[in-house]
Amino acid sequence: MPAHPGARAYRPDVDGLRAVAILSVLGYHAFPELLPGGFVGVDVFFVISGFLITGNILNGLARGSFSLGDFYGRRVRRIFPALLLVSAACLLFGWILLLPDEYAHLGKHLAAGAAFVSNLALWREAGYFDAAADTKPLLHLWSLGVEEQFYIVWPLILALVWGTAGRVVMTVLALGAASFLVGLVTLNQDSTAAFYFPLARFWELMIGAWLACAQRAKAHEFDGHTYPRLTPPWANSVGAFGLALIAAAILSLNSRSAFPGWLALMPTVGSFLVILAAPQATLVRAFLSSPPMVLVGLISYPLYLWHWPLFSFARIVGAEAPLLSVRLLLVIVSFLAAFLTYRFVEKPLRAGTSRQRSLVLLCVGMGLVAVAGVAIRYSRGLEWRFSNNAALDDVNPVDHWGPGRSRQAYCSDPANDWRQTTCRLSSTGDPTVALWGDSHALHLFPGIADLDRARTWMLLSTNGCPPATGISFAWTSGDCTERSEAALRLLLTKAEIDTVVLSFFSRDFYELPPVADLGTQRLYRATASSREFPDRDSRELLLRGLGKSIHSLEAAGKTVILALDVPELPFSPRDCLRKSLIGIGGADACELSASVAQETQREYSEAMRRLEALYPRMKVFDPTPVMCPGPTCLFREGDGFLYRDSDHLSVRGSTFLAQALLRWLSIATPNPPA
Repeated sequence: MPAHPGARAYRPDVDGLRAVAILSVLGYHAFPELLPGGFVGVDVFFVISGFLITGNILNGLARGSFSLGDFYGRRVRRIFPALLLVSAACLLFGWILLLPDEYAHLGKHLAAGAAFVSNLALWREAGYFDAAADTKPLLHLWSLGVEEQFYIVWPLILALVWGTAGRVVMTVLALGAASFLVGLVTLNQDSTAAFYFPLARFWELMIGAWLACAQRAKAHEFDGHTYPRLTPPWANSVGAFGLALIAAAILSLNSRSAFPGWLALMPTVGSFLVILAAPQATLVRAFLSSPPMVLVGLISYPLYLWHWPLFSFARIVGAEAPLLSVRLLLVIVSFLAAFLTYRFVEKPLRAGTSRQRSLVLLCVGMGLVAVAGVAIRYSRGLEWRFSNNAALDDVNPVDHWGPGRSRQAYCSDPANDWRQTTCRLSSTGDPTVALWGDSHALHLFPGIADLDRARTWMLLSTNGCPPATGISFAWTSGDCTERSEAALRLLLTKAEIDTVVLSFFSRDFYELPPVADLGTQRLYRATASSREFPDRDSRELLLRGLGKSIHSLEAAGKTVILALDVPELPFSPRDCLRKSLIGIGGADACELSASVAQETQREYSEAMRRLEALYPRMKVFDPTPVMCPGPTCLFREGDGFLYRDSDHLSVRGSTFLAQALLRWLSIATPNPPA
């Protein structure tokens, strides 16, 4: 977030523009259905920051008084106080509310935030608009990372090119244009990288920086505060158009927009025009300089820092998006916390006389936050806080489905890169049974490998890739197609494998439209309004792909078993466990009725019955009677959980289901090799 102006003439209209920025961000997080593009408020902040900070640097250079030490000291006194307070609050809330793996993740983000590299850390994780984003309390620190990385190099660049006005202006223009092109190229290749990559976002700060330089160049001085004047009618029109551009971005963009890229010009150019015109735009200036707008602008930085952790922790504790009444309360609390932070933390430190001492204390405090974050991260989230709780291991999201000896070399096919395919054997002998599918095949393997002493099982599992061939998977750019074809080739070459068990996520048949004909070489993608593709319904294509795999395996003399999917829970076991641990309602409140489970999977069940009719030699194992033996389905056993998340079994659940599967298998294939 931009620093408050100190070394230049104060412009209350700029604080008003800050208010527009923070209100749009807050509105987006509190009421996304009303302000779907409110996230562009951060882009408005970037332009304001570039304008104000560059102006201060130029003033210092013109007077011959600019010092990097003083510059970074002012940044520390502006940025660190509120950030330290919010970081400490997140440490406390996390201690109380977060499970160990979540707290470890928070520790990582705390350390990244203290080092101002949050954008780089988040780059490797899910995107800003991903469903998991609202469970990251420090997600919003990405913008601080971009801004501070910019100011590491920006004063040095300005000092190097300092001289004639034209040289400074052209340097800023050239670097800004280069950064914008980097952003366009990056967006075309990786939208997450384009959002977080600093070189792809620097141009937004440079728009404000260019305005600061150009105004001084046009006024024929770098050390004064004279600005080229627009006549009030023109200024009002330009300023109003700038506000309209910002409003259009807030109302028309959304999380699915190709952003930043060209679309980011709406809020950034709009901000540029507002800052340019506001001094002479009487109407625009009156609106932005009004006391309510200025007050919100003054507390915009702590408001930005406080609001997101509050919303994120509310989402974590409630296990779903907060109700409207809760969101309204969170908005009020955010404003209150921001005002108190501004009044009793920011202002005293900024106006205090012991600046050197406060600077040292702030740097030490931020260093301690970084150390605490690293310690939490590498102590596995201080897991001793919940000692002797078997359920914690059950719901740990880290891939712990690892029983059996890994023999990656057994998967040797020069046409396929097996690094993203899990290939394991349950024992040292040659495999006689293969388990093939996606992560829903993988979660069956630990229990089977643990319990089956009569057979050696081979696992072939690629996350997100059902065991279908002859079709193209629209979401993977061909990866699933290639891996599935290679897996089938491998199974067909292994004569000792006489039985192949297929397993995959049932949701492929009732929500995700994944596939298209391979023969036409056309990759279709579903629209938001339809699950139909131009040629065929995606479920029909997936049935065709499954059928091709079954036909090929049966033609090779292998017995094919279709292991139907387990019921999907309408809740996360982690949330049930959390409520139990922190005493806000036990896991007993979590329940899935057998009738609801059957209705949820109705389309999937109908499709599987059709597949069974097409291939009568295929045997079908249905786990639903095992997992739902009565009116409600099982998701816990004793003190532990049978599910790791809403649709994957834990190791405990894998063992539980494997007992039934192996009993069934001994009847379905009564003569396993010794």
